[in-house]
Amino acid sequence: MRVVFPLAFLLVAAALVLVVLQAVGFVNLWDFKTGSTPTAPPTPKPTAPSEVKSDVQPDVPAPDATPNPESIQTPSPAAPTPPPKPVTEPAPPTAPGEFPDLAPPPAPGGVSSKPPAAPGAATSPQVKNPPKAGSLVEGRRFLANEILDQFLSAKTLEERLPLMTKSTRSHEDLKKSCLAGPLKTVKSNYFAEMVPRLEDDMRQYLYYVSFEDKTEIRERLLMVVQVVERPGIHPPRVHADAFIEHYEKLLENYAEKPTEKITTFHCIAEARTADLVKNLPEELKSQMIRLEIKSHPRGEPAFDAFLSKNSPLMDRIGPRGDFPYVEPRFCVLSFRWNTKNAEHKFIELTDIVTLGWEK
Repeated sequence: MRVVFPLAFLLVAAALVLVVLQAVGFVNLWDFKTGSTPTAPPTPKPTAPSEVKSDVQPDVPAPDATPNPESIQTPSPAAPTPPPKPVTEPAPPTAPGEFPDLAPPPAPGGVSSKPPAAPGAATSPQVKNPPKAGSLVEGRRFLANEILDQFLSAKTLEERLPLMTKSTRSHEDLKKSCLAGPLKTVKSNYFAEMVPRLEDDMRQYLYYVSFEDKTEIRERLLMVVQVVERPGIHPPRVHADAFIEHYEKLLENYAEKPTEKITTFHCIAEARTADLVKNLPEELKSQMIRLEIKSHPRGEPAFDAFLSKNSPLMDRIGPRGDFPYVEPRFCVLSFRWNTKNAEHKFIELTDIVTLGWEK
């Protein structure tokens, strides 16, 4: 009796559990009768929750700006104002020069940043800039201008001697030259260029000067006047020998009167071919080149000088030489007359003394 009662209770409890499982659909008792395997019911797919619209707007953070206290008129908060833009002071102007970025900034308050000179120290005079090329020389703004003006306006040789370079002529010959008296009226005086010579620190100032001359084209005698300066040796001086040769037209006179002497001139030479020469036979023209000899770049040639193509001087003629073709060069040259053929006399180039007018 003690054993039967608990077993009956367990059977009743198991039956109740099966009935409950059958009721909820977890176990199908009819499948056990047919011998099929019970399957779990399909799990429904989760659906996305519908979007919930809300009328509540999120709070937007206000820009972090500090209102200007002076603009607050009432206790109510003022509208935020944007912060002021930073003001940058303009950079100080750079000092003029070849490398302005490397120049030191100016001292504040307009005070020079250079240390004061020691007491008793020697100070060099301020050097004026040369005049602009092509400018009319009127005022005495530059030392070379002053020297040239004094030279042109002088009346005697004694006045000009301190203003000119040392001449190769004797003092007696200078007394007979154009420098011994007043010159012709100057109609124009233009600064052309400054030509430095680095090997001996020499500066050559070239001026285009025209004088009134009734015998010349348009009644003007055109000249190139050179002023030479050697810093530390002598101030600007007018090149006397070149001035005498061109003012007295010695180049033109040499071309008119054949002579046996070798003559040297300060001139402007321009190398060309001899093909267009009319007063020489063809066999000579094919063996020589021609040099136009002038006293002014824009003037007519005073004469033509010829150089044999077999001459050693031909090494200095041509694109790689000192005298490229059809390019004028200031130089000092030596010449002589060739009179072997009385019907075809011509002037030969015998030596290239130097480039430029100053040795």
